[in-house]
Formats: sequence, structure tokens, C-alpha cells
Amino acid sequence: MAEAKPEILLGEEGWFGPGPAPIHLEYERSAPDAWSDAGWQRQRLQPALSGLLFPAAWSLMLLFAGSLPMIIKPWPAAPPAYLMAIWMSSLPLLWAGGLRAANSQVEGSPGKMLAWLVLRIDTVLWILIVLVGEASAGDGPVVVALVLAVMVWTIQMVRIATLLAWPAGRWLLPIAHVDIGLEKLGSDWHVESRRWARRPLARRRLHVDVTGGAPIDVVLFGVQNEGVDFLAVHTVHPSGRILDPFVSTPAGPACPFPSLGPVVSDVPADLALEGAMIEPPLAPVAAPWPDSMDVIPPSDESE
Repeated sequence: MAEAKPEILLGEEGWFGPGPAPIHLEYERSAPDAWSDAGWQRQRLQPALSGLLFPAAWSLMLLFAGSLPMIIKPWPAAPPAYLMAIWMSSLPLLWAGGLRAANSQVEGSPGKMLAWLVLRIDTVLWILIVLVGEASAGDGPVVVALVLAVMVWTIQMVRIATLLAWPAGRWLLPIAHVDIGLEKLGSDWHVESRRWARRPLARRRLHVDVTGGAPIDVVLFGVQNEGVDFLAVHTVHPSGRILDPFVSTPAGPACPFPSLGPVVSDVPADLALEGAMIEPPLAPVAAPWPDSMDVIPPSDESE
């Protein structure tokens, strides 16, 4: 009998607290019946929110280290350029927390994450704030610049933390052969392969009016594990983060910033992904699940 490896689906020891990963987490919902009946199972991906703590703490320290000498007088002489460099570097250091999550994620994209973090009006405003602060150090406008800087930093912090707080996961189905019926996908799918392979196979865009947040890509992906071929479904945020579509209130009370977070983070509205994915996109001939990956399914906690 093959050695049991439930961590392949449940996650590594220590990801969700001391000891092995639990079979069920309180925010996880059972997949709709069409998924469960076909044999799909959740594979948890590594949580990333804790990885934001270190860069966020240093970022906040740099923000205040560069700000205090411009407010409190007298202060030991320090070249203004040095203070501006310290001040300005606090935001990129915060972004480093998001990039770290992208680097560690299965099929993560640091490029997508960087674009999601940087290509915003916040970044332009941050640069303008720094320029105003440098030109007006010691005058009244610098106080306004500092207040705006703290606001921009807070919005970015909330935005990144809310995204990383959404549980990461994908859904897997073992397949019997490589002909999985990609040609049967609808016209709203962009098919990238004729048959199964270990790469992206097809993708579909769920638009804002469906998700209630940012547009989400549903990607069919070929995966191999323990010598078994799987079809994986990824729901991909614009940052490249893979979001578990079947979770309860991921942007609600369990979120670090339940009020502001969903507004600025581009995450889908509660349960919107589940509503858009009632049925799996394909129904290929499924193979039995390997004994080594056997996980006792939890009772339905969706109510």
C-alpha cells in the first residue's frame, strides 16, 4: 500500500498552526454538487498573510524614520536627500511582501503582482508627496504631505493584506487519459492546447459584473503529482494570486480589515466566485484518486 501523503491536498504541517493540517477549516465550503459528484477535490496552497508581517513592520518604521525629522525641530542634522530616500523606500518595502507571496505560490507571477501593486494612482500620488515633502521641508505643506503619505501607505497595506488573507487553493481531478474534451469548451474560453499537458490549457475571463470585484481568470491547468495526471482549475486574481472559489466570507469578519479591505483590494464579493462556478468547466473521464492522497471528506459546513 502506498505511503499516505494527505499533505498533498491538505497542506504542509505548520501552515495552519502547530501540527498537521486539519481536514476541514472553518471558512471552507463544500464544492457544489456537480463538482463533488464528479470527484473534484480541493488542494490548499500555502497561506501568505504571515509573510507580510516582516516587510510591513520595517516599512512602517522607515515611513516614520523619514517623517519625524521633518516635523520635530530641532533635529540632528541629516541631509534632506537621505530623509527622502528613507521615506520613499517604505512603500516599495511594503510591496516586497506581495512579491514574496507571488514567488512562493504555485504558478505565481511576480510580474503580475508587481503590476497590480504599482500601476495605480496611489504610486503617482506617493511620488508627488515625496517631491512636495523635499521641496517644503520645515514648512506647513510638509505636514499635509505626511498625512497624505500615511493615508496612501495605509491603503496599500490594507489592499495587500486583504488579498493575501483570501484562502489560496485550487481544485483537482485525476484524469484517465489526455483527451479531456477541450474542444467542447464554449466560445467564451480561449483554448491554448488540444489535449492535456503540464501547462495552461484554456482560460476564461469572469468580468467585474460577475465577480463584484476585479476580473478573475478561470484557468484549466495540467498537473502531475505522484505519477498521476490531474486537471486543475485555478481562479486567478489580476495579481496572479490563486483564490479558492469555494470559501465563506473571505473578505468578511476573518479579514484583517473587514470594512475597508474589500473596497480597495479588488477581491470578489462574498460567494461571487461560487455563484459563477456552479458546474465544473469540463467533465473528462476521471481516474480513481491515489490511495496515498486519500482524504476523508468533511461534512458540508456551508450552512
